[in-house]
Amino acid sequence: MTDLYYAAACQTDFPCPESRSEIGDRVRRMAAIIEQTITGYEPFFDVRLLTFPEFAHAVPIHQKVDDLRRHLAVPVPNEHTDVYAKLASHYGCYIQTGSFLEVDDNYPGALFNTTVLIGPEGVLSKYRKINTWIPWEVHTSPHDLPDYAENPFPVVDTELGRLGVATCYDWLFPETIRQIAFNGAEPIRKSTLEGFCTAFRDCGFRRDALYSVYGLAEATVFVCARQWSDQPTSSEAVPSSPDASRQSKNRPRSRRSSTASGLISAARPAPSAGAA
Repeated sequence: MTDLYYAAACQTDFPCPESRSEIGDRVRRMAAIIEQTITGYEPFFDVRLLTFPEFAHAVPIHQKVDDLRRHLAVPVPNEHTDVYAKLASHYGCYIQTGSFLEVDDNYPGALFNTTVLIGPEGVLSKYRKINTWIPWEVHTSPHDLPDYAENPFPVVDTELGRLGVATCYDWLFPETIRQIAFNGAEPIRKSTLEGFCTAFRDCGFRRDALYSVYGLAEATVFVCARQWSDQPTSSEAVPSSPDASRQSKNRPRSRRSSTASGLISAARPAPSAGAA
């Protein structure tokens, strides 16, 4: 796991495509954004993770699944993920793609809203949105399929840490985020917190203003927090095996100098909340 890297949230504003033949133009533009972001920031920041919005490749413009499958759906992986894979290999970066409308022969008749994590080795995981936004989204949730044979909440061990993802409406459901965390997605590291304090110290930021809390994005759900008067606590976590080296030939990366990682506690559950 690298000690410090930067993540880029890349925004797009594409017209809704009417057919899958238009996806390639969007992929070429997003590939250019990836290269421009990495090379443009390289003198200042080491951008290693790039993320793109939901529906960056295709939008569910039809009300029926059959129409979406006929005009816009694609299998994943595909020629578009191959483009991202080449970039990830060349720059040694990780790309969380915008979502595809995906078809899979293993699940006839289904249509998934799928984002792909791609690293220097290629496709690392596919996440299919669990909580579709009914009625506007008519996609299949993996939970709709009794014979779904894959992990619905994939977490991948990468050079950057253990990465998981959820899509938009998923964040309103505590079970989704909880399961991603239980599957091993990384908590906040001590070095991240210390780096934040150092970066904003000259702006007047005080370390005692930090308040560790675990909540749920886009939801008014409070899970746990420390006492206001207490400082965030940390502990050292040592992985059971060394991280694999996943370095680009063109952008060699330094390995961690220590096998221990300082993690920040999100404190205890609220008095009225139970931990399951």
